[in-house]
Amino acid sequence: MNPNSKEAMRKPFNTQISSGTAIFGWTYLPIHGALLQIILIAIVHLTGWKVEAVYLTLIVYTIGIVCSLTFGWRFLKSNFADFQSNVTQSLMSAAAALGLYYASNVVIVLVITALGITLNNPNQVEVAAQTSANINIMLISAGLFAPIVEEMIFRGAIFGTLRRRNRALAYIVSALLFSLLHVWSYALAYHDVRVLINAVSYIAPAFALAWCYERSGNIWSPIFMHMAVNVISTLASNALQG
Repeated sequence: MNPNSKEAMRKPFNTQISSGTAIFGWTYLPIHGALLQIILIAIVHLTGWKVEAVYLTLIVYTIGIVCSLTFGWRFLKSNFADFQSNVTQSLMSAAAALGLYYASNVVIVLVITALGITLNNPNQVEVAAQTSANINIMLISAGLFAPIVEEMIFRGAIFGTLRRRNRALAYIVSALLFSLLHVWSYALAYHDVRVLINAVSYIAPAFALAWCYERSGNIWSPIFMHMAVNVISTLASNALQG
């Protein structure tokens, strides 16, 4: 996975994303990543609402999918037409990116282990707990809704707009924001900045998804790849729990 390959540098990158959709992606990032969670937690504490975390996650992503379809429908529709017009290359790009993700993840794990760093990712622990509580809801939230919402934000809006200006910056910023999204709240909750080291767990998928988007030329290839990763992870987590 080489963002600076000569082939990719020669290939024009057309995001087909309108300024309105791009603005939505950048604007919705803090809403999705922080504001919705804060509001829901406040409601739970103020009302004494007895609700499992898995349903709060479903609420967050249901709101996200509604907003994504409302503000990004034309973008998703036009990109799906592109996906269909070159379905073989699109699926091959997703499959290649999936393989690169797993290979890169193995390398990262080996490097971390060699450095003597032990990761205890609280997000993965929470996902496992929510999967145990209701796997069907998690398959909807993580396997269906989350990939569409997050690809619209991180690859469509963030990577797509920055890619027009600076390719390396697009990879770095989109990967950094995507990785921090999954761990920042735990660092605050535990009052321990060291929790942020777990963001390294999301570097491989972030780069692989951006590479998939760039290579395929449509947002649906990384969406389907993201779905595959999340469904596999959810099913594996459920299997390990018995």
